[in-house]
Amino acid sequence: GVLERCAVRAARHACVAVLPQSTPTIRHCQLEDCAQIGIHFSPDSGGIVEDCHIAGNGEANVLIGERADPQLTRNEIARGRQVGVRVQPQGLGNLALNDIASNAGHNVEIGAEAAPVVSDNGIRDAGQSGVCFLEGAMGRLTRNEISHSKGANVIIMAAASPTISHNEVHHGGQHGIWVKPKGTPVLEQNQLHSNRPTDLRQDESGRGSRRAGV
Repeated sequence: GVLERCAVRAARHACVAVLPQSTPTIRHCQLEDCAQIGIHFSPDSGGIVEDCHIAGNGEANVLIGERADPQLTRNEIARGRQVGVRVQPQGLGNLALNDIASNAGHNVEIGAEAAPVVSDNGIRDAGQSGVCFLEGAMGRLTRNEISHSKGANVIIMAAASPTISHNEVHHGGQHGIWVKPKGTPVLEQNQLHSNRPTDLRQDESGRGSRRAGV
């Protein structure tokens, strides 16, 4: 089905819940200030979300469940009271050309064995990290501008193994990219500058694979 030009505000649970096996198209909607989640993609769901304003929701503005594989394009995902986009363990998804900003926790949080593709987004002003790869997370982070996070712009936890390439990462409050012990990212051709205290921190045994520059 298609959900277009709607406004959902202050619902008790999720503004929109996408059930398993469902693949709706959601366009030009305003999904704001719901008690829990802006859009909840249940396990094994999918769909397309385009040109929506998803903001101010209580838990995650967008929650992608295990094996869910939605496509989110050109959305504003902002001011979440916790996380901007949370990809749960084994979740997928393609996030492209979104403005993901000013969420109280991480702007993007990726769980164990989750493997989303996050490309060509503006990811800025996070209350914690811009993108957090939790323990065992995977996925690809490419061609994003990630900036002005209060924590690290990108943080990679133990046993996380994402590919991080061709991003501009700047003005992080606690490092540009921070690789925790036993994190093993592939880092390629990223532009790191103006981060505090360092552009790249790699903790003991958190060395990653550095190809063709950082």
